[in-house]
Formats: sequence, C-alpha cells, structure tokens
Amino acid sequence: MSIALQEFAAPQTGGGGGGGGTGDVTGPASSTDNTVVRMDGTTGKVIQQSAVTIDDSGNVSGVGTLASGTVTVTGNIVVSGTVDGRDVSNDGTTLDGHTTSLATKAIGIASVTDNKLVRFDGTGGKQLQDSAIVVDDSGNITGAGTYNTVNIATLNTTVAANTTAIAGKADLNYTLNDQTGTTYAPVLTDAGKLVTLSNASAITVTIPANASVAFPVGTIIAFLQKGAGQVTFAITSDTLNNPGLTNKTRTQWSRVTLEKISSTVWVISGDLAAS
Repeated sequence: MSIALQEFAAPQTGGGGGGGGTGDVTGPASSTDNTVVRMDGTTGKVIQQSAVTIDDSGNVSGVGTLASGTVTVTGNIVVSGTVDGRDVSNDGTTLDGHTTSLATKAIGIASVTDNKLVRFDGTGGKQLQDSAIVVDDSGNITGAGTYNTVNIATLNTTVAANTTAIAGKADLNYTLNDQTGTTYAPVLTDAGKLVTLSNASAITVTIPANASVAFPVGTIIAFLQKGAGQVTFAITSDTLNNPGLTNKTRTQWSRVTLEKISSTVWVISGDLAAS
C-alpha cells in the first residue's frame, strides 16, 4: 500500500535556516509523533493530523475504511482487526483452511451419462471416472459384468430359466387318489399323491416289482386309512423295510408313506401298528 505525503515547507526569509519562517500554512498547536498530516478544510493553508500512523520501519496503523477502487499490494501484508466488519485474522485462517481443503478435493469428469456409478481413476484418490454400471431412479442396476467371478448376465439367464421351471411345477398341495376297494396296486401317476383308502373291510396295497412298474428312485407316495378297514402293505418281489413295526396302519385316519430308495428297495414309515 502506498500513501503519498506532501511536504509543506515554510518559505525562508533572508539567508540561513531555522524554524522561524513566515510561511502561510498553519498547523495544530500539538501533534502525535508519526501521525500522517492531512489538510484541514479547503483553503490549502491549514493542516491537521490524522488517525493513521507510519512508524520508523514503515508500518502503517490506524487505517479505518479504504475507499473503493483498485489497491495494488506487493509483498505480504499482516493485518489484524476488522475490514468491513469482518475479522481479518480469522478470515485469513479460514482462507488458509479452504486452500488446504481444496487441495484434497477430487477432480470430476468433463461429461458423464446420467445415473452411472462413479469410481476412482488411478491411485491418487482425487481423480474420478464413471463406470459401465447404471442405477436408475427405481434402484434397477444395468451394465454389470462379473460380480465376485459370477457373470451377472449368465446369472440372470439362469434365474429366469429356474423361475420358468418352478412355475411349471405342481404346487405343494397333494393331489388325492381316492380308492374304495379292498385291494390296490400303486401306479406311476401316484408319485407325489395322497392315496386315500376307504372300505369297511381290510385292504391290501401291493407294491409292484420294479421289473413291471419302474418307479423312479426317490418316489414318495402317501396313504391314508380313511375307512374302518385296516390297510396292509405288501410287495411283489422287491424289498420293503420298516422301522421295526408291522406293515399295517394302526387305526382309522392313520397316515403312512412309501419311499423308494433304490431300484428294488422301498421304506415304509408313519402311523403303523406295533403288531
């Protein structure tokens, strides 16, 4: 900051120096050392001191408000107090903080596709780039490639195929096959069904040999004694295993299951009579 000072020299009379000149500029009766002199009034002949002080090292103090315009400053200025109501020292600290903060900000991308996910570009932690993945406003994700070695497109195809396959399966409700006779031989279409057996007399269910009716291994058929007649389970030539009980239902409403565990072996379980 440059402040121009005009020196007012008193005209000298005669020869020699001294402070007893007869100039026409008058000043105050006393002054504060190092204060800047300014005009008092418009006559050009009266001076007064100001609030601004310039010490012997050139440091300026006491400045109030600077008028608008351009101020050219060379070098570093250390200031305190307020300028336009703002604490200069605190604002300077804040500015330093912003400078440091800006140095850590990431650099964005010139142009991007709307809704694309952003990722880092390089290892510096400040350069961003977009990716191929898009998340729309409903949360739907497109453009994904492989996730943890699983190809998303392949996974989607597999899920869609499985969904179609599941939709084509029968629901978990049993289909009933109601039988009212005293004898019955299961057929292939009984797999997964509940065969009800209702007769007042004893009933015999005979499992056909695998050679004549080849039920798939894993076939399960459920039976329910619906009537008063006790049901006995027999097998033609293959093996029927039970958990140490008989191959007969215990009473009316007893439920029994036949499961084929190999090509010629069946297992019977459920509410069986002890003897």
